[in-house]
Amino acid sequence: MKTVQDYQRHAAECDDLAKKAVTPEHRDMISQMAETWRMLAEQRRAKLVRRVGPNPAPSDKGD
Repeated sequence: MKTVQDYQRHAAECDDLAKKAVTPEHRDMISQMAETWRMLAEQRRAKLVRRVGPNPAPSDKGD
């Protein structure tokens, strides 16, 4: 299972790629991918909060 930081890193990578996209279509597609990664990060964070409380450990692999 990926960590919240993994998902956030993927989102940031997509944001960087979107800035370099040649066409608006590619930029939009990559931006949507970044948003999906952010949504997954938030879902992971919420799952950890339910499981271990509001301050999960930095290595949040606890599944």
